Amino acid sequence: MTRCGRCCLHYSMKIVNLVMNFLGIAIIVYSLWLQKKWNDGFAGLPFHSSLPKPWFIYTCLGVGIAVCLSTLFSYMVSNYINNSILCIYIFSICSLLFLEVAVIVTTFFKYDWSSLIAKYIDESHEDFKSFIIFHEKMCQLIALMILVPQVSVIALAIILWTVGIERMAQTRHWEIPDFTRSFLVGTGSAGDSLFHNVPPAPDIPVYATTVAYNKDPSTNKLHLGIGVYRTEDGKSHTLNVVRQVEQTLANDLSADKEYLPRTGMAEFNRLSAELIFGSGSPAIKESRVTTAQCVSGCGSLRLGAEFLAQHYRQLVVYLPEPTYGNHPNLLSAAGLALKTYRYYDPKTRGLDFQGLLEDLGSALTGAIVLFQASGHNPTGVDPTCQQWEQIRQLVRLRGLLPFFDCAYQGLVSGSLDADAQSIRMFVCDGGESLVAQSYSKTMGLYGERIGSLSIVCKTADVARRVESQLRLVIRPLYSNPPIHGAAIVTAILKDRDLYNEWTSELKAMSDRLAKVRQQLYDALCNRGTPGDWSHIIRQVGMYTFTGLNEEQVRFMTKEYHIYMSSDGRINMGGLSSKAVPHLADAIHAAVTRII
Repeated sequence: MTRCGRCCLHYSMKIVNLVMNFLGIAIIVYSLWLQKKWNDGFAGLPFHSSLPKPWFIYTCLGVGIAVCLSTLFSYMVSNYINNSILCIYIFSICSLLFLEVAVIVTTFFKYDWSSLIAKYIDESHEDFKSFIIFHEKMCQLIALMILVPQVSVIALAIILWTVGIERMAQTRHWEIPDFTRSFLVGTGSAGDSLFHNVPPAPDIPVYATTVAYNKDPSTNKLHLGIGVYRTEDGKSHTLNVVRQVEQTLANDLSADKEYLPRTGMAEFNRLSAELIFGSGSPAIKESRVTTAQCVSGCGSLRLGAEFLAQHYRQLVVYLPEPTYGNHPNLLSAAGLALKTYRYYDPKTRGLDFQGLLEDLGSALTGAIVLFQASGHNPTGVDPTCQQWEQIRQLVRLRGLLPFFDCAYQGLVSGSLDADAQSIRMFVCDGGESLVAQSYSKTMGLYGERIGSLSIVCKTADVARRVESQLRLVIRPLYSNPPIHGAAIVTAILKDRDLYNEWTSELKAMSDRLAKVRQQLYDALCNRGTPGDWSHIIRQVGMYTFTGLNEEQVRFMTKEYHIYMSSDGRINMGGLSSKAVPHLADAIHAAVTRII
């Protein structure tokens, strides 16, 4: 469905709810007026205590209140809309509607109010009796008629949920004012900050772990939390080839600091696309790939999400469970609704391949699916080539759109081609896909924030139009990408000697990751640590999902000064050979003392 269609559904919900709100208020006023008339007439009746309570009036009043509350809820949903909230709204309103119907049926159809009123009000009060009988029928009609717009709103919500929502950013001018802060909380004295109502944000776990590590005075402390590659001495690792290039760039007096185009350095984009897809890729030769330089991997993912939110028909994205902690933030911030598919099996500490196939097989048609190309973060579990082929076939069969996050190309197997094989399988079939690429880990350019977004299209014409829209999306985000990181990457990728030196260093880094994996596994086996630890050497890349629980992780931090993710993830890039015995001792103690 087009954006125009989604917009029509969105605003139709608002209009119907606005009408319902006025109807609800009118029903409440009518019910209160009718109650007053009842009370006045009731007082003049003999033996009035025997007359039944006017439940039809109470029911009508309740319906009016329920309508007003449901429209308020619906109005809030329409402003802060995403598929999860919409699903909760549909369930809540359906439950309320069923309750309403049950009360209406009980009140109006189980009791013959005309007979009851005729029985207790004699002919001397004929006017009052006729008045009440007439308005009892009116209450019944009102209660039944108000169900029609309520059902209409639910139908609109279900359609909107099915086809995908419009972006939240396009409806922000309708937002409900924050009455709590506007009226219930004082504005403060002249000396107060205008932002005194801003609450403190919760800590981001991985950075909180770094802060705690830095404060720890222990000489045996070990930081295995944040995903960076370090030397054997635990120092920050800068590649030799990067230092050479930076020296060359510093001595190049012809270089300038002018703005780059919005999509970045053209040569960087070309070389990045060739690195990820292969220089002989048919998609590149046919000009079906458009690439934009981005602010590292996170910026690439966000740009892709923003583009999809504005120009793709289905605004639902499926994420592996678990996944990189920032994935949900990056994608939902663009207005995409999040769902998950099974990926990791805690029992085998490997891939839940059957669960993955089942979940993607039942995914919404046309939905976006996020994959990690290799070196899955946080599990270190990757599908085999045969499994990737089955995934590819299922994705194409279901009409899903693959969105790859490629942050570790070359670090996983030591081969740039092997680590990009999953992506190339999806490109070679002629289908469309997105790839977010980062050089933070593969070139050690963490602080340079350099990456790219590539979108593979069906035709060269579509690719040109996509690129033109990417420029518009980039403009309000960051306008232009930075130049220094792109210059470093371009210099390395275009020079054969520098390229060979980089791949040699990259292979050495990959080999060291595999080496410390084996050393940790051997150390645990030698200690007789309970359990099967073979998953450490089966998993690949920078991360190991140990299977340790939160309590065991806290124990290791407290007793052994080892800092890691609470889910048990270890960054193997931060582990040196000389630190392996200390880590093995900590794991052994944790699993033997803490169950």
